Amino acid sequence: MGVPGTYGQETNETPVETFIIRGLIIESDTYRPIPKANIQVNGGAYTTSDDQGEFRIKVGLNDELIIRHQDFETVYHTISSSERITVKVQPG
Repeated sequence: MGVPGTYGQETNETPVETFIIRGLIIESDTYRPIPKANIQVNGGAYTTSDDQGEFRIKVGLNDELIIRHQDFETVYHTISSSERITVKVQPG
């Protein structure tokens, strides 16, 4: 009687490199930080900005961040590098 084998599933997908990106959400006019904004990667990770408007979230290149808050219209930001981002929003 043979020992059952373990088989891996092969895919043709290239693994996506992910990294933690740091960001800041501020008002475009006053540069006031926006606390408690909801930041979500399209179909993935989720976080909230802190009292200084700062956040960290796990992303991959070309991921889209969806940034929501009651005080401004939803903002969409595409990740193009691992550099820190600053999102300036128009107060609503």
